[in-house]
Amino acid sequence: MGDQIHAAREVRKSDTLRLNAFTSGSSGSSGELGVIDQNHIRVDRAPARVERCGKPAWKTPVDLNRMGRRALPKADIAHSYQGAGPQAIKAFAASGAAGIVTAGTGAGGLSPAMTEARDDAVKNGVVMVSASRTGSGAVYDPHVRGVIGAQDLTPQKARLLLLLSLATTHNEQRIQTWFHTFGTGQFTARH
Repeated sequence: MGDQIHAAREVRKSDTLRLNAFTSGSSGSSGELGVIDQNHIRVDRAPARVERCGKPAWKTPVDLNRMGRRALPKADIAHSYQGAGPQAIKAFAASGAAGIVTAGTGAGGLSPAMTEARDDAVKNGVVMVSASRTGSGAVYDPHVRGVIGAQDLTPQKARLLLLLSLATTHNEQRIQTWFHTFGTGQFTARH
């Protein structure tokens, strides 16, 4: 986009109307992968997932061809703010959401009412993912059964990963592993 090469995991829309509205420069990322200068393509870095290229771990567990045209599970995003009520989470769960991403304050913080609604949804089998609405930084696993940390994925990207994961499995441990490997992969330091 705009002669820049971005990783899908890292790119964010940064302006509502500008043509150069995409950036990969925040949330712990290192900027664009490369650039296109007329007929020259320059690649400066690769996403962490490239370490698994050509290995069985490279392939994602989501096979869109196997899914066919069946309906995808329902996954929603509930935004939190100071004093937010439980209504959004309760409504999403009641309408059949298999998963809900919360876009919390700071490091994924929820109001007390939303926390209670989240915990009730988990008891009823809804997979919850905790993300931040701040635009940068990470939300780690909160060590709450049924809640997965989105790390540096935006709520929208976390929803997509949750949606595709739920279309493949309802095993919370497996989904959490996929969030840690496919959603927020990082380079491994080697000696």
